[in-house]
Amino acid sequence: MKLGWASLNDQDPWANFHRAEFLNKEGSLTHYNKNSSIWTGLKEAIVPAKANLKWIIGSRKDIYFWRDYWGSGIVIIEMLNITSDI
Repeated sequence: MKLGWASLNDQDPWANFHRAEFLNKEGSLTHYNKNSSIWTGLKEAIVPAKANLKWIIGSRKDIYFWRDYWGSGIVIIEMLNITSDI
């Protein structure tokens, strides 16, 4: 899970590369298989990390209403079956 957390939150070049490579522009995991030796392990690390992310409301930094977890295990965009074009 530490690898997943680092991939989602660190600002070093390694984490920036992984976000660019394995997440789409909305911040969700790509749904197709990447031709990479680390893709499977990284995907398995990111899924539980994203599910356990919680925002401390009040910082007003990097909050994305539709894709952040707001006290539940599912993001609002998925709960309401909204397309990812938001």
